Amino acid sequence: GLQTEAYLGMIRVMIAAGDLEQAAGMVSGAPEQISSDPKFAAAKTALELAEKAQNAGDLDALEKKINDNPSDLSAKYDYAESCFAKGLKELAVDMLIDIIRINRAWEDEKAKKLLLKYFEAWGFSDPASVTGRRKLSSVLFS
Repeated sequence: GLQTEAYLGMIRVMIAAGDLEQAAGMVSGAPEQISSDPKFAAAKTALELAEKAQNAGDLDALEKKINDNPSDLSAKYDYAESCFAKGLKELAVDMLIDIIRINRAWEDEKAKKLLLKYFEAWGFSDPASVTGRRKLSSVLFS
């Protein structure tokens, strides 16, 4: 219901503001009716991804690494995580799509799995998810 929407909205706002401790507190302290809502899983995923992305590293340094060695897939993966953390959705999507295009099976389809998690975290109606899914299917089925 509306209460759940508002609660999850607050979690998203905190994540976007980089206030992950408070977001984590709200996730772990969520009342039963909210934590049992299917949408709650997406908020939890968003928090986990944001926490991981905090250690993803500096965009400029990663960009230099990628420019020096375009086939460095783990640098591209870290770059995508860093973009995600900074809310650069399209860049995060494109970087992961790039990895999938170069080597779909890389590390047990790690890039595709992360991309699907991003779509879940943003919500499937988010424009970045919509265009991202289109890009993904054109890479997978081309």
